[in-house]
Amino acid sequence: MFKNIEESEKSYQKIMNQIQRLILSGDLKKGDKLPPERSLSENLGVGRPTLKQALSALESLGIIESRHGGGNYISEDLNNVFNTFTLKYYLSKGNKSDILEFRYILEVQLAKLAALKAKKSDIDKLSNIVEKMKKVKSSEERLDLNFKFHLELARVNENTLILSVYESIIELVIMQTMLTDGYHFYEYHKEILNAIEEGDSTLAAKHMSDHFTEKFPNYKYYDKLGF
Repeated sequence: MFKNIEESEKSYQKIMNQIQRLILSGDLKKGDKLPPERSLSENLGVGRPTLKQALSALESLGIIESRHGGGNYISEDLNNVFNTFTLKYYLSKGNKSDILEFRYILEVQLAKLAALKAKKSDIDKLSNIVEKMKKVKSSEERLDLNFKFHLELARVNENTLILSVYESIIELVIMQTMLTDGYHFYEYHKEILNAIEEGDSTLAAKHMSDHFTEKFPNYKYYDKLGF
């Protein structure tokens, strides 16, 4: 099942890629136990330190579980944590600016569409999230509410493909949001919500754009994309 890693390849990344492909092909399934590390390193033709580096990265992504004294297993919760978007980003050593650019392009348009599509029930859900932002007491709570607001915008649009793509990058969104200071957290989201409630798509997009500009000022193409 496992193939020898070529010396010219970045070994730990290729191990991760190989395990990814085995999961996608069905050769490895949820709950499957990986071979013992000594045997696996021999099959792959890599040293134990390189193998441990790959396994540690896979565990941090939630793809495998390391059980003390019991070996390494494919996660039982792959449906929640495993997706090719996030995994390929990590494997290719993606730049943080890649996340920002993708989010900016997607989320500005999501706000614009939400102003055109949102029903009263959608507005109520968004309002409930924004009201909770007034009383945020921890960074964990801020990250959770931010995630819920932006995910709800994706749901408002009732576009299965957009929602699937956005859900697949949630881990990256949260990782990036952790880098922000949280200032004006409530105010920015309230402005976006008000524009959506008024059905003003241009204003909703502008407020979302302003939100990105204030939190991530170093992106150099803001003024080339419409605002």
